[in-house]
Amino acid sequence: MPHTLGFVGTGTITSAIVTGLHASPDFSSDIVVSPRNADVAAALARTFERVRIAASNQDAVDASDVVFLAVRPQIAHQVLAELRFRSDQHVISLIATYSLGRVASLVAPASKIACAVPQPTVAMRAGPTVVFPPDPVAASLFGRLGPVVEADSESEFRSLFATTAAMAAYFTLLDTLRSWLVRHDVEESRAHEYIASMFKGLSGVPSQSVRSFGELAREFKTKGGLNEQFAKHLADRGVFDACCTALDAILERINIGATLPRDPNSD
Repeated sequence: MPHTLGFVGTGTITSAIVTGLHASPDFSSDIVVSPRNADVAAALARTFERVRIAASNQDAVDASDVVFLAVRPQIAHQVLAELRFRSDQHVISLIATYSLGRVASLVAPASKIACAVPQPTVAMRAGPTVVFPPDPVAASLFGRLGPVVEADSESEFRSLFATTAAMAAYFTLLDTLRSWLVRHDVEESRAHEYIASMFKGLSGVPSQSVRSFGELAREFKTKGGLNEQFAKHLADRGVFDACCTALDAILERINIGATLPRDPNSD
C-alpha cells in the first residue's frame, strides 16, 4: 500500500473515501488533505489520526505517493495548472467529465494516471467504483471500499459514469413515496422508516438471484396485481423512456466536457 495518499480538493467524495479507508482492515497509509474546504479538512483531521491538513495544494502533492484529484471540473484547469507533479507519482482523477488525456496534459511528468468514479457510499465501504484504465493501485485502494469495475474503454467508462446521475432521482422517488404516505394519514417517521426498509430489502434481491432485472420486474408484476398496475401507469406516461433520454443527455455532457480545449478559459 502507498505510504502517503494526498487529496487535492476536500469535499464530499474526499470525505467519503477517507472515511471508508479508515474503516478498512489493515489500512496503514498516511493521508494529506488540501485546505480548500477548511471545515471538511478540519473534521477529517479531528476524526482520524493519520490525516493531516496540508499548507496548500502543492504541499499535498509534494507529500504524496498517490495524488487524488478531487476538484470540481469548473475550476480544475486553474487549480491543476498551478501545481507541479513528479514523474514517480501515481495520479487518480475524480474530476467529472475530464478525459484521461486531458488529465495527463495537466499532471505531466506524472504518467501513471487513472480516472475513477467513486460514489458517496464508499464511506460505508459499499461502492461501487468505476476505474479507467485498469490500474492495480486504484483497484487496490477502491477495492477496500466496495466493488471495483475496471472499464475496458473510455467509452464504457463514460457510460457507466453517466448512470451515477440517477442517485438523486432515486432518493426523490423515495421521498415521493414518503410524502404520499404522510398525506394519507401515516406518521412522518413511520413513513420514512417503512420506505427505507422496503427499498433496503429490495436492493439485496439482485445479488441473491441469477435473474436479470427485467426478469425480476416481471416476477414482481403479478398478473392483474398492484405492481403491474403501478408499473404500467408509469410506462404509459413515458417515465422509463424519459430515464433513457435523461441519460443520453448526461452522456453527451460528459463527452463534451472530455473534449473541451485544454485552456484556462474552457472551464
